[in-house]
Amino acid sequence: MDYICVGVIVLEKEKRKKIADFAFPDSSEEFEMPHIELCSNKAATIEGCRGIIEYCETTVRINCGNVIVKLCGDCLGISSPSTDTIVVRGTIVSIEFST
Repeated sequence: MDYICVGVIVLEKEKRKKIADFAFPDSSEEFEMPHIELCSNKAATIEGCRGIIEYCETTVRINCGNVIVKLCGDCLGISSPSTDTIVVRGTIVSIEFST
């Protein structure tokens, strides 16, 4: 099944870093924020992942360094197109952030 995202602005990684540096001028070079792109409530692409903490059909918790991202929903599944990126597919009901 293919997903089509309409109206999503995709920025290159270095452009996102420049925006983050502008938004958070006091942060160090090592400060990494996760980048999350949603395609409706059917898929979430999360860049900046350092590992999966919890994974089941209703909950996915991902370590993103300074923050933990928790996705809750139904029939959740994951794939990893690269070493620091995870794609969560299913019906996403909520996204939570914790430190």
